[in-house]
Amino acid sequence: MRLILFVIFFISTLSAQDLEIKSLKYFANTEQSSFPLIEINSKSESFLTIEFDVQADQYPNLSIIFRFCNKDWTPTTNSFLANLGNNTAHNIDLERIPFINRGARYHFSGRFPNEKDPVTFPFSGKWMFFITKGDDTSVIFESGKFYVVENLITLKSKIDLNILSDKNYHLADLSKRLAITSRFFLDEEFSSFNLEGVEFVQNQKLTNSIFVKKTIMSEEGYFTWDADRSFAFTAKNIFPGKSYRQTDLRDHNFFNRADVSAQREFLEQSRFFVNGENDLFGGSIVMNYRNLNADYLNVTFSIRPSENFNEEIYLVGAFTDWEIRAENRLSESRGIFSLTKELKRGIYDYQYVVKDEFGNFDWLKLEGNVFETKREYHVFVFYRDPKFGGYDRIIGFTKIKSKK
Repeated sequence: MRLILFVIFFISTLSAQDLEIKSLKYFANTEQSSFPLIEINSKSESFLTIEFDVQADQYPNLSIIFRFCNKDWTPTTNSFLANLGNNTAHNIDLERIPFINRGARYHFSGRFPNEKDPVTFPFSGKWMFFITKGDDTSVIFESGKFYVVENLITLKSKIDLNILSDKNYHLADLSKRLAITSRFFLDEEFSSFNLEGVEFVQNQKLTNSIFVKKTIMSEEGYFTWDADRSFAFTAKNIFPGKSYRQTDLRDHNFFNRADVSAQREFLEQSRFFVNGENDLFGGSIVMNYRNLNADYLNVTFSIRPSENFNEEIYLVGAFTDWEIRAENRLSESRGIFSLTKELKRGIYDYQYVVKDEFGNFDWLKLEGNVFETKREYHVFVFYRDPKFGGYDRIIGFTKIKSKK
């Protein structure tokens, strides 16, 4: 009997270790490259779609837990905000991926909220979800971030183009900056005292946003107030950057092997003086799991920067949530920097980020910076609601695009 129990325990532990979540995507409604956002009380249907593949030898038992967070993406420990009983999709249903497709065996696609699962989002603000083991939710395989918003105030936003002249720039394009200003009137149901500030998110850089506080003037922004209910918040010194690089792996006739290069030309170069093409505003589009060509490839990204380049280079993109991670540092050999990542066939926005000898990250050195870059900015107004012990509530939002 002890031997049987040990074998069962060993198999269950092994299964948890061998299970891998792949190609995790989460986006608003049905468009894969859209910003992850749910609008409460929207006139039209508004929901979050979560999709991912699973590599596992046996059909996995998985759940998805949703947690409310503060404005710094820290999940709350406040029991009033835990939404118990309505925060988990238990034992989610997965479909079998066609046997011919290598890289994964199962697929999940679900929208939240929905009629089947009890999941609700009663509070506007920042939320996270966690994909966990079904019978032990302390085992977390993957996670994601998204916004739940209320459109209770009207924001009027604009983008201004600025050329800084406070110092000499060795390249003129580095002096080009944007300033985004959002104005609004606070209704009487809200206290001016509890207004926290405004967050500006460029494209899909959810963890690299600009938050302009009501109480602090900084290099990143400032606010004005008429001492009553009219406010204006400005985020300044924003680099417009350059359109993202893009790899399109859908052509199975060209990308016909398991090991491929991200670009058809194999080696990439600096794009500082080269104009970019249109992108997905930092998003990605992967092939439908039912497509017999929707398999996984080992994709090598290779770039040859200028001669005598001795700094570190990191790969960031839609497949890294636009976060700089140690495992995505490129290795160098004879002046060529390379990194191989396993990706599902699809289209991905990405770029290269340079880390200098002082530990600073430069997003422009290999990419460039021009006013003509098309960018998408989401603007969120945060209010410290005193209910339920106090929480960071989003009472207004808007989307604005930069244009030529």
